[in-house]
Formats: sequence, structure tokens, C-alpha cells
Amino acid sequence: MGFLSQVAAMGTAFGVVFLAELGDKTQLALVALAGRGQRKRLLAGALCAFALATILAVTVGAVLANYLQRRPLDIIAGVVFLGVGVWHLLHHGSSDGTTRSQAGFAAGFITMLLGELGDKTEVATALLAATGGAVTVGIGAFLALSTSAVLAVFIGGQLGRRLRPDVLRWVSSALFLGVGAWLLASGLLG
Repeated sequence: MGFLSQVAAMGTAFGVVFLAELGDKTQLALVALAGRGQRKRLLAGALCAFALATILAVTVGAVLANYLQRRPLDIIAGVVFLGVGVWHLLHHGSSDGTTRSQAGFAAGFITMLLGELGDKTEVATALLAATGGAVTVGIGAFLALSTSAVLAVFIGGQLGRRLRPDVLRWVSSALFLGVGAWLLASGLLG
């Protein structure tokens, strides 16, 4: 594969994955988690999860797509998102009125990895990798996911500075509960 073909494959992967990620459940989850704090650790966890998800997609994604069922993945992700939503509702912050941050590396890693398993961006990455250089497609997809994550954490951080902690808790809970309900319904009914 020539240099221009590699650049084209990387650019295509970046464009497809970035556009597919806009408004996706993982991006919304990052916005919600970033409003609660520990944005650097959250972003680091998300980037590690995206790297792992991208590696999985380009190496075994095309093979696994033939064997994995979408419904169980949606059900698992839905239950996790509902659990996080309930946790956000019940978490009232510390005794001095400030919101105690729990959105660190592990939260970013686990939420993003579960959110990406079987996701349209992972499937798109696997399909693109099957048609053109897996390494260049993987780099393009990872850069797209990373760019989306940085934007989501920035937006969540801005919201966290502008909204009262209780409002932010309700908004983030609603996002998680909504996405969780949608995934669970999709897995059970679809």
C-alpha cells in the first residue's frame, strides 16, 4: 500500500469514526463524567480504553463481527449505564457541600471500553481495516476517538464550572439513565 493510499485510509477512518462518535453514548458519558471533576485522569482512562478498543477492532473486529451478537452487548452496556446513572442520582457530594469526584481513570476506562464494545465506531473501524491497511486505519480511528474525547471532556468541564453541583448531578444522571434505557431496550427488543 502506497503512502497516499495510507494517508487516504487514515483520513477516511478519522472522518468516519469522528462523525459517528458525535453525540454517541460514550461521548455523552464523557461530558457527564467530566463535569464531576478529575478531567485529566478521566481523559487518560478514556484514551486507554479507546486505544484498546481500536486495537481490538483492527485485529479481531472483522472476525468477531461474524460471531458476536449485538443484543447481549447492548444489554450489558445498558445495565452498566443505568447503574452509573443511579449512582449519580444517589451521590450527593461531601459534607462540606462540594462535589466529591469519583470520575477518575477507572471510571473513564471502564465506561468507555464497555461503551465501545460492538459500537458503530468499532464496527466501522473493523470494516475499514479489512479493506485497507489495518495500522493506518487504526491510527485514524484512534485519533478520531481521542479528538472526540478531548472535546467531550472540555465541554463537560465547562458545564461543571457553570452549573451548580446538584443540577449537574441531575443532568448527568438523566444522560446515563437515558442512554442506559435506550441500550437496554435495544438489546431486549431488537
